[in-house]
Amino acid sequence: FLCGFCGQEAFPVIALEPGLIQDSIDGGEGTPTSMLSITGLSLKELEPHLAKTNQHLTENSNLQVTLQNGPRALVVTGPSRALHGLVVNSRKI
Repeated sequence: FLCGFCGQEAFPVIALEPGLIQDSIDGGEGTPTSMLSITGLSLKELEPHLAKTNQHLTENSNLQVTLQNGPRALVVTGPSRALHGLVVNSRKI
């Protein structure tokens, strides 16, 4: 709980473009937030995608795995717009 709370506090809700929100909803991911649950990928499989996304972000906005619920159940925290970018790139996997 505390980890999730800290993630929400570190990345407050910001206004997102309606098209970005609609894309996320249409993709079945729901409304973008600062926390993203990823299932079906191991940490090793996810790391290259995180690194690619983080190349486009400032250091204090990098996406990070903040919770590992199982070998293929991860939670990534960061700015909601950046998480949406990760999701869009992950749809191709």
